[in-house]
Amino acid sequence: MEKEMETLENIRTYYSHYIKIYKEDKTLCQFQNFIDNTKTKDLFNRKNFVGHITVSAIIIDYDNLKVLLLYHKTLDKWLQPGGHISESDKSILEGTLREVYEETGISEKDLELISPILSKKTLPFIDIDSHYIPQNSLKNEEQHFHHDFRFLFTYKGEKTIGYNEAESKDYKWVDFEELHAEETFCRLIGKIRRLLSFEFRTNLFYVNIISKVNTYNDNYISVVVSHIIPDSVYYLQAINEVFPIQVIVPKPNSIDRKTYKEIETKFKISRITRDNMPTTKANEVVKILKNTTEKIILFDIGGYFADIQRTWPSDILERIMLVIEDTENGHQKYEKKMQEHSYSFKIVAVARSPLKDNEDFLVGQSILFSADAILRQCGTLIQYLKCGVFGYGKIGRSIAFHLQQRGVKPSVYDINPLKRISAFNELNMIPTRENMIKELDVIFSATGNHCLNIEDFRNLKNGCFIFSVTSSDDEMDLKFLKGEYKKEKIRDYIFKYYNQRHFFYLVNNGNAVNFIHDAVMGNFIHLVRGEMILAINNIADYNIGNISEVPTEIKKEIAESWLKVFDPENRKLNNIE
Repeated sequence: MEKEMETLENIRTYYSHYIKIYKEDKTLCQFQNFIDNTKTKDLFNRKNFVGHITVSAIIIDYDNLKVLLLYHKTLDKWLQPGGHISESDKSILEGTLREVYEETGISEKDLELISPILSKKTLPFIDIDSHYIPQNSLKNEEQHFHHDFRFLFTYKGEKTIGYNEAESKDYKWVDFEELHAEETFCRLIGKIRRLLSFEFRTNLFYVNIISKVNTYNDNYISVVVSHIIPDSVYYLQAINEVFPIQVIVPKPNSIDRKTYKEIETKFKISRITRDNMPTTKANEVVKILKNTTEKIILFDIGGYFADIQRTWPSDILERIMLVIEDTENGHQKYEKKMQEHSYSFKIVAVARSPLKDNEDFLVGQSILFSADAILRQCGTLIQYLKCGVFGYGKIGRSIAFHLQQRGVKPSVYDINPLKRISAFNELNMIPTRENMIKELDVIFSATGNHCLNIEDFRNLKNGCFIFSVTSSDDEMDLKFLKGEYKKEKIRDYIFKYYNQRHFFYLVNNGNAVNFIHDAVMGNFIHLVRGEMILAINNIADYNIGNISEVPTEIKKEIAESWLKVFDPENRKLNNIE
């Protein structure tokens, strides 16, 4: 072969990524020896009878968990589609897709590649299988070895297909479990289970999302404010695939240490605070962006970049194309700053998106779960306490709903009278704000807008527990507490504030309580993250000077992608684990 589409260096890179993931694979000595002693021109040469690289495809009917097999004429056995790389193939993946089409008629549009890692370019296949091929006198081929790169695809086309009668006698779709009976597939079962598991379906969702990104041939880099919790990993990897991350700014009160250690091996992490973000002196983010030339996207949670317009260098501001804000309190921060100055960049907010509703409903549930667990540590049951919610947005509404499910009829206050009416209509009580402060045993603060201040704290009922749904600096004004109250840690996350006449409990120092118990949102959290990534697709239609929303059609695409991957009715797929 004179024209090579993959070099020895490419193959060695694939292999290095492969063995990092599949450390347990003990069958690779022969392949390692092959690439150590073979030149690029002989890697795919089918006349190299020491051996050569081939490709094949494991194609799984996603809906029914059946695997496609062809009855191979020459080898007289059932095998997956595949074959040799040709000179016209630009990559091993392209060669695999060509072989699949030639042998079955299945086109690329009906296949979804499943990679062991998010980047299909880094490692597109799931297995390397070195197997013996006997002598074939009809083809004038000596005995040799195939080093087969096996790719995994899910299939969404018609179940009736064709096959190439020159190479195969028949085809069949077999149940996934039947692969155990086929010797060549035994070692693949565990890998396929893992790749189609709940965790890796998250990977599949983000692969699908980034395949829809349209950057209009522009090069973007990104700075990402993020929770550092387990379900953030695939989201960050997905952003990095299309908008290389220059630095991650963690939300300080939602850091899982194990996840932090994993992420810091892949990305630069800055512990800059939201208050310091607008500064230019010792601002690590500014220093990093100073050394770049690409256009910039800022992924925000809570208005970290709301005040940079007045302080950041103009050469950086000119390259910021889009800020994407995730939260309601962040949305409000940008609205407030717009009254003070004009932004030079476009802003998109997703907090009011219907895709966010699902996450916010579960946030309310997780807030109540954590509050209940903490109260139980104190020997108290929430069902027997007077509970109230300040702020009847989506999270506050969810908390009130879940309190009712526990048999508690909560009190609700919102500065918006329309929301108070909605709360009353939904069977909540709506006393005055003053009465709630004085009478409640438990307060859930869900406004994101400095709901409680020193005057409120002074008037709390003795022994009141306060739980927040967001950061303390967003939800409360705590600056005068230190002067009037002593602080004592009662149990993990429970702090008693007291003086000679009064005491109350502030849980988790006024920060979101759901992160105490990992704040698991299930797979719904990926909906709005998908929306943040695809916000770029409509950048030409967003206006500077107001806060835009992602178009409904893009949201529908995201919802369809989510349903295809996480469909709760797909019991066969759910049972694969």
